[in-house]
Amino acid sequence: MKKTEFEKILKEHLSEIPEKFDRDYRIAAVVVPIIWGDEPELLLTRRAETLESFRGQIAFPGGRPEPGEGPLETALREFEEEVGISRDNLHVLGALRVEKTRLSDFMIYPIVGVLDSGLTFRKNPEEVAEIFTIRIPDLPTCEKYHPLIWSIFQCGDYTIWGATYRIIKKLIGVFDEAKIPY
Repeated sequence: MKKTEFEKILKEHLSEIPEKFDRDYRIAAVVVPIIWGDEPELLLTRRAETLESFRGQIAFPGGRPEPGEGPLETALREFEEEVGISRDNLHVLGALRVEKTRLSDFMIYPIVGVLDSGLTFRKNPEEVAEIFTIRIPDLPTCEKYHPLIWSIFQCGDYTIWGATYRIIKKLIGVFDEAKIPY
C-alpha cells in the first residue's frame, strides 16, 4: 500500500479534531505518531522519572494545554517539545475518540498523524527518558492479560497499559474497520 493511499483510507475512518476541550480541568492532548516505512510503527515515549505524574510510564507525546490552546495546538506543541521534531514533519489526519483515564480523571484527546521514516528524534530530558518505536504488526502478539492491571501490551521490555493501551486499541480498531493491513 502506498503512503498516500494509507493516509487517505485512515483519514476517512478517523474523527474530526475538536476545536476546543470539553472542560477546563484535567485535560490533555497527545499525538499518536505513525511512522511510515516498510511497515508502520508507533512512536512512543517513556516519561522521565523526575516528573510529578505518570513518571516512567509509556505514553504518546503530549500534555496539558497552555491558556487558549485547543487539542490540536496542545498536541503539536507538546510533540515538538518532547521529541524534537517540527510539527511540519507530521501529516495530521484526524482524531480518535477522547480517552478518559480511570483513576486520575483526565480527558485525553488523541490526534493521529503520520511521519516519514528516517527522522532524528531529540528527546527533552526534562520530560522524556526514552523515545522508541513498536511495529504495528507486532502489537497483536504483544497483547497479554495481566491480573492486576487488566490487558496490556508487553512488547519486549515495554509494558503499555492504561490510557495508552486503550488509545492503541482504538487505533487498531480503526485499522480493522478500514481494512488496513498491519
